[in-house]
Amino acid sequence: MLRIVRVVATVFVVGLTAGASAALAAPPKYQVVVDGPVSAPAGGQGHASADCPTGTVTYGGGVSIATASINAANIQGSWPQTDGSSWNSWVANGNGVPVSFSVYAICAKKTAKWSVQVTSEPFPANSVTGPLVAPCPAGTKVLGGGSFSPLGVLGDTVDASFPVKTGSGSSATYSWQTFMNNATGFGTTEDSFAVCGSAKGYAFIHGKSVDNPTGAQDGGEADCKTPKVPLGGGVSETETALGTNVGTSAPNSNPAALGWFAAVNNTSPYFQDFRVWVICAS
Repeated sequence: MLRIVRVVATVFVVGLTAGASAALAAPPKYQVVVDGPVSAPAGGQGHASADCPTGTVTYGGGVSIATASINAANIQGSWPQTDGSSWNSWVANGNGVPVSFSVYAICAKKTAKWSVQVTSEPFPANSVTGPLVAPCPAGTKVLGGGSFSPLGVLGDTVDASFPVKTGSGSSATYSWQTFMNNATGFGTTEDSFAVCGSAKGYAFIHGKSVDNPTGAQDGGEADCKTPKVPLGGGVSETETALGTNVGTSAPNSNPAALGWFAAVNNTSPYFQDFRVWVICAS
């Protein structure tokens, strides 16, 4: 059975008590802020934003859509404000009825190396673009990331959005990569965002490969090892094609296995598999 991440009724802050913070060893001022559920109207788009509390910035974020309809509701954009004040989202709803979704911002204290890097490229009509790479500056690591296209019509969706580590040890480099689908007759642009910085206990983790045959919606996850907590996460796919869309990519609310959860809709004629990624820290 497909498991959809928990949503809540109002904007609220998940704070860690002194005991929980010690047990989880979270970064300073670590909080998860949720805006939702918010409604996306039938045959239209919905927008929501989760704001970080004063004294914190976004490390990562995501979107959870509460529907199992194949290709009917997909993420159009999931990205941070460049000043770190909030995490934003657009959801495309091709259903004949409204659907609800929630937006998550993972917030923590701003460090000296924290920054948001943005890369843009043309996004032609009727195409899949990518990989669009937003690299982190030397000496920093990717904490989270996302993507955005200003087109804002049905058919403009996220195909894949995930962190990348190249090399190992002190020579390793980090970035955020995105692929997007433009199944419309309109050309626009695409942006890829990388949240970069440093964090104690940094870990770059992926989950098991998940089979995603044509005509299916499947879910997968990647978990942080206790006492680490998730900073950001995403999902990569082996088949980047019109008709493979991300339906959910958000932090997992399961207290026994904190990490990242993603669901992918595949209405393309191709069998594919995907993998969920999570950045963890303590």
